[in-house]
Amino acid sequence: MKKLFIIFILLFSTNTYGQNKNVSKPKDFKHPVMVKLIQGQGNVFRIGFIRYNDFYDVKEDASDVSAYYARFLSDAEINNSLFVYFPTSKDNGEMLIVSKITITKMDMTYEQAMQLIIPE
Repeated sequence: MKKLFIIFILLFSTNTYGQNKNVSKPKDFKHPVMVKLIQGQGNVFRIGFIRYNDFYDVKEDASDVSAYYARFLSDAEINNSLFVYFPTSKDNGEMLIVSKITITKMDMTYEQAMQLIIPE
């Protein structure tokens, strides 16, 4: 029983440590963009985040069962849309599917963009 408890503690501490690393993975939404939500005389913009693959225009493999676009969008929509994550707090947010023509890449880090969205 004591060995099982030690193994449990080691596994839990390893998983907790791995989750706290600030290392960007290809599917992490860590790349800041500005999205034009409403066009017209009074434009409305919002800051959000896209994935590494979308930021650097890396094409997704449709045969990959974990691929975001392969599961949700048709071929025409894949070419013209991206998933954008909009944080509403440090731990919560919303995901929208947005047309590429409304997205502008921002020249700032994830941390700088988060400071603009959720000031401390």
